Amino acid sequence: MQRIATSVSAAARGARAVRAAGVGPIAAARVAAASFASVAGDAAARTPLTGPSDAYRAGVDKLDAKKANVTAHVSIADDDAKNAATECPFVAAADPALVRASQRESNARSYVRKFPMVIAEADGVTLTDTDGRVYLDCLGCAGTLALGHNHPVVKEALLSYIGGPTPKPLQVLDMASVEKDHFVTKLFEVLPDNLSRVHFCSPAGTDALDAAVKMCKIATGRRTVLAFAGGYHGHGHGTLAMMGNLGAKTPVSGLMPDVHFLPFPYNYRHPFGMEGEEGETAVIRAWEAMLGDDESGVPKPACVVVEAIQGEGGVHPMSPRALRELRRITREHDIPLVIDEVQAGFCRSGDFFAFEHGDIQPDVVCMSKALGGGQPLAVIAFTEELNKWGPAAHTGTFRGSQLSFVAGAASIGYMQETKLWEHAAARGEQLRKRMTELQAASDVGCIGDIRGRGLMQGVELVRDHADEVDASGRPMPDGALAGRTQVECFKRGMLLERGGRGGAVMRMLPPLVIQEAQIDQACDIFAEALRAAIAMAASECGRATAHREPAAAPDKDDIIIAVARSRHRRSRGAGIRKLVRASL
Repeated sequence: MQRIATSVSAAARGARAVRAAGVGPIAAARVAAASFASVAGDAAARTPLTGPSDAYRAGVDKLDAKKANVTAHVSIADDDAKNAATECPFVAAADPALVRASQRESNARSYVRKFPMVIAEADGVTLTDTDGRVYLDCLGCAGTLALGHNHPVVKEALLSYIGGPTPKPLQVLDMASVEKDHFVTKLFEVLPDNLSRVHFCSPAGTDALDAAVKMCKIATGRRTVLAFAGGYHGHGHGTLAMMGNLGAKTPVSGLMPDVHFLPFPYNYRHPFGMEGEEGETAVIRAWEAMLGDDESGVPKPACVVVEAIQGEGGVHPMSPRALRELRRITREHDIPLVIDEVQAGFCRSGDFFAFEHGDIQPDVVCMSKALGGGQPLAVIAFTEELNKWGPAAHTGTFRGSQLSFVAGAASIGYMQETKLWEHAAARGEQLRKRMTELQAASDVGCIGDIRGRGLMQGVELVRDHADEVDASGRPMPDGALAGRTQVECFKRGMLLERGGRGGAVMRMLPPLVIQEAQIDQACDIFAEALRAAIAMAASECGRATAHREPAAAPDKDDIIIAVARSRHRRSRGAGIRKLVRASL
């Protein structure tokens, strides 16, 4: 790890030397990026991932079922919000800082429960804890760290700003500054031409979504909001109302009213039990029916809010055709289209913005996470027609962070110069190929689907029982296996997210600067962890079976009935598809 830190420092010094010689920031970015890419490659090849200490491992093995059922952002069981374990069973053997966190921080804390480590150092795509153990970070601060930890271009920009000869402001509310002006100029270089206005929000994606909805309501004079099943837009009181997941919102009363949900065009677990283009067409017709039917019960909305790639909902990309049709329908009905790019934006999807995959122009784009180059920042960009709110209609104390503007401008410039979206697309294809190979392995029968774009990929784990299917005819999601797999990954030195229905989707959100060798390393760890989780599940099943009373041998009629039930369950999805096709 010391080698990595030394090399990164050398890369930063190289960037300073280039600028001192009179070379512009783009050339400096090239030098620093080349140095950093070399460092990242060395890290993947030469830095062993040691994972947690033996004490941590012993504690992690004691994770109880309720704790395993709580994902980072949303609860996946109805009673988790009120019954989640308040104490981590292993903190007594851990770093004192972890013990104090369990004693002093809220019961709503999340990541520290699943990843019992105290972070001391961070470089590129690796984290090091206080015991000197190294982890591969495929969580990336929930997709925030597009350039990884301590990228030399961003680090040098921040050091130059705060270490200059004159004292610089750190916070200025929404007043003008040189750094803010430069950041906005860089941001407009990557946005569609129709988005001519921006508004700075409190530095979190949830506030950007709140601001967008508020603005659309003021501009249109309407009150209704349309969101999508499976959507996630944050945990604010307004955005929680637009969340698809019921575990997080059910315990909270009095959420924002007049929110209605549209079906999302999933291919896997299709809402109407269909597949392919036929299923997508059925969903698009459902959108048109709701918005064009004066008996739908839904007043004309102030806006439609959607993720071009659903993240927390299980990594579901909307196809180019579906994006174009949604844009056509909302335009025909004069409804503002709000695209949530908080997680998918800034090169993660293999395009600069995920909505570009459909070649559309939204009315509003909500941005955060990677927007600030690792620093807190949230912005909405929108059309002139929606700019009807008055002064101070949406405020926030920390919307003028100069460090965020500096880091954000440097990060955007690096993305433009290096075409980082192309690297993300290539590494995403590599990741999908490795996961597809794992899915086909004879000893792995639990991967139901692999989906995503760029470095926003999801692997859905399912129960390996032919007679257990959902309403669409797909195997049931296996959240318990996903929880075990996440723990096994952590024990082997890798952090990754999970989400989706039942918490059964393993989500890969690594920094976009991850190199080919590191992708292979991540896939190797995942495969080993999944096989270990499968073996644990099989062992538990064997022990449970051994304790049962011996069953009487079934007679011929029992066998006939069991076979008929199994066939009925397997054909249920096909029957639903036939009924839907007949109604179209």
